[in-house]
Amino acid sequence: KIFREYKVYPNMKNLQKYRLSICNNRVFKAGNRNLKLIGNGTSFESLREYVSGDDYKKINWKATARVNKPIINQYQPEKNQHVYMFIDTGRPMSYTINGYRKLDLVVNTALILSDVINQNGDQSAVLLFNTDVNNLVMPGKGSEHRKKIMETLYHIDYTNHTSNYQEAFMYFKKKERHRSIVFLFTDFETEEEAKNILRVLPHISKNNMVIILLMKNEGIEEVSKQKIKNNEDLFNKGVALELLNERQRIISLLNYRGAFCIECPAEKLEYTAVNKYIEIKNKTYF
Repeated sequence: KIFREYKVYPNMKNLQKYRLSICNNRVFKAGNRNLKLIGNGTSFESLREYVSGDDYKKINWKATARVNKPIINQYQPEKNQHVYMFIDTGRPMSYTINGYRKLDLVVNTALILSDVINQNGDQSAVLLFNTDVNNLVMPGKGSEHRKKIMETLYHIDYTNHTSNYQEAFMYFKKKERHRSIVFLFTDFETEEEAKNILRVLPHISKNNMVIILLMKNEGIEEVSKQKIKNNEDLFNKGVALELLNERQRIISLLNYRGAFCIECPAEKLEYTAVNKYIEIKNKTYF
């Protein structure tokens, strides 16, 4: 028998789907393959006539005086912004949801998000960590940068250790001086693990926008909704409800401490990440 070794790269079948989805939602301009996000950014783009509902602060008084009708400044989001994807490869990411390993779902999402980031003119970056930082691809774009991210994600694997968020956050602070957007793909099993994030979150949330993406544990949700037929069902449902309530308390606390913590079904992880990035770019967060 002849044995051959083949490289298995992240699943790319959904990339075209999200490009089409973005087109259908008019994020792409007709005839232009690059993302065109016109919103409340800080980079001046053009002038246009005022319409009802526009912000008065955007009125250009010199242009208004010239044409004798209200004219406003139109802005677009800044380009070349650094957008990081922190990928936790610790124990909680080794579990499976609906037959797929959570880490594999994150890898696919990171690659799609990286492409969308680059199409919008921003620079994508990847940081892998568990007890230590395993790899860092600094911000960039272009075909060579994409290949580098592909190779980094190809070599990714999970561990059975509890991840060290402080190590990852401090390493990032040493390497990055720009105000950046950080997507943190992680999870936690216990309240103590979540508190590990809370303790060190200010290290990066003070000067950067942090989005924490979690996947719902649909198994626990199913148990919490089941009908009670015996004492065992009663016990299981009680435990499930307690776990879900604890998780919601932690998510609320993370949001209160300066992050955007979002929990979504595993199958909607890609959509949620891309949608949040587009939302951020269309608002005056920066």
